[in-house]
Amino acid sequence: GTAVGGRGERALDDLVGMLVNTLALRTTVDAGARFEDLVSHVRDVDLAAFGEADVPYEEIVEALPPRAGGLFQIVLSLEPTAQTEFALADLTIGAVDSGVLTTKFDLQLTLTTAADGLGLSGLWLYSED
Repeated sequence: GTAVGGRGERALDDLVGMLVNTLALRTTVDAGARFEDLVSHVRDVDLAAFGEADVPYEEIVEALPPRAGGLFQIVLSLEPTAQTEFALADLTIGAVDSGVLTTKFDLQLTLTTAADGLGLSGLWLYSED
């Protein structure tokens, strides 16, 4: 699964804040498939899912039979390089690293773009349960 942002409806245009939905990306993996075919299949399935991204995650969960662990166990997120400091005339706000890393999923990969835009760094988190 992954997070998707956006304002799919015109009625949301005047709202302030970030609107994010969780998108389940479910793919069947054929163990005998060539890697290139697997990547192509995942791409097709994911693009189809992004076409339905305006359906609320909670609505999908409610419509399906109960399943332990939710709709997916692995989450991937791609984040642009975060601005670490913001300054106004009499106020400076900066990031504070809490040192606490948690995930709600079995496995989470967060990719962050490099400051120069020429690479990615990744952070893997896993549930100790």
